[in-house]
Amino acid sequence: MKFAFVASIAGVSPETYSTVYETAGNYNLVAGVDGMSAAKEYIRKLAEDGFELINLCGDFDDEVTEEIREMVGEGIEVRNVQYTVDDLIKLDFLESFKNYGVMIHDENVEKFHEVVLRSDACDMRVIFVPDMRQAKRAAVRMLEKRVEFMDLCSWFDTLRLEVLIDATDNSIPIGTCGEMDILKVK
Repeated sequence: MKFAFVASIAGVSPETYSTVYETAGNYNLVAGVDGMSAAKEYIRKLAEDGFELINLCGDFDDEVTEEIREMVGEGIEVRNVQYTVDDLIKLDFLESFKNYGVMIHDENVEKFHEVVLRSDACDMRVIFVPDMRQAKRAAVRMLEKRVEFMDLCSWFDTLRLEVLIDATDNSIPIGTCGEMDILKVK
């Protein structure tokens, strides 16, 4: 499967702010783009290159996400990060968005794999995990590395999100591209 996680980060481009992690049968791309118009152009190229699943950071609202879905057409799933009401409030109180965490699930990862993308605007710590046991370890590591907020790929549904909220003692905002039953999340 070809998977991409795209984040909107001021002043970066996918040519210099991206990482690829391949496992047996999976091609995982994480990239930063500078704003929504650059994102749309980049995602159009990803669609042409055969990407099947594209996750978008929390900066992509539902309206822009829907525009992207229409642009890429059927057959490519596009999902944006959603936050609970409590985590949206926590996001509003953040003084800095410099240290950003992203967690990606890939069942073929042996143990979590970590990459840091750096820019003047944002350092993105990306961790690939095979399962929830490793995801909990990775979430704690992100806290140790002073990540201020975290986005999760679409594998992390409501129950998995709750586990990571508990693992981090509900100390940072965490959002997910996964199916989220807002009524159930703490």
